[in-house]
Amino acid sequence: GRTVILAGSCSAATPVQVHEFETTHPVYHIDVTNGRSLDEISEEVVAWCQAHWNRATATSQPLLICSGARTDRVAAARALFGETESAQMTEQLFSMIAQQLVELGVRRLIVAGGETNSGRAMGNVLAAALSAHRTKVRKLWRSSVLL
Repeated sequence: GRTVILAGSCSAATPVQVHEFETTHPVYHIDVTNGRSLDEISEEVVAWCQAHWNRATATSQPLLICSGARTDRVAAARALFGETESAQMTEQLFSMIAQQLVELGVRRLIVAGGETNSGRAMGNVLAAALSAHRTKVRKLWRSSVLL
C-alpha cells in the first residue's frame, strides 16, 4: 500500500536524516515562501505524490514530505512570517495534505513532528486524516445500504 511520511521537524538532525532517506526514496521539500497559497502548495504536493504512484515500480515506495530539512527555507520562512506564523502555516499545510492523501487512499501516514510542529500540529494532521477517512467510510456504508 501507499505510505507517506510527513516530517515537520526543524531539529539539527533532520537534514542529515532526510538526506539519508533521499538517497533511495523520493522527498518533497515544502517551501511556504514562494508566494503561492497553501491550497496551491497542497495541490502541488499531492500531484507530486500521484506522479510517483503512477509509476508502476514506485507504487509501494514510501514518500517523504518535509518542511524542516532545508535550513535556508526554514530561515526564510521565519524571516518572512515570524517563527510562530510560519509554524502555524506549516501545520495547516500538513493537515490539508494529510486529508487529501487519505481521500486518495493512503492508509499509512507516518507523522514525525519536531520543535516547531509538535504535539497539537501533528494531532491536527491525524485528526484531519481520520475525519476524512470516517466520512469516506460513512458514504460507502450508506451507499451499500441503499443497494
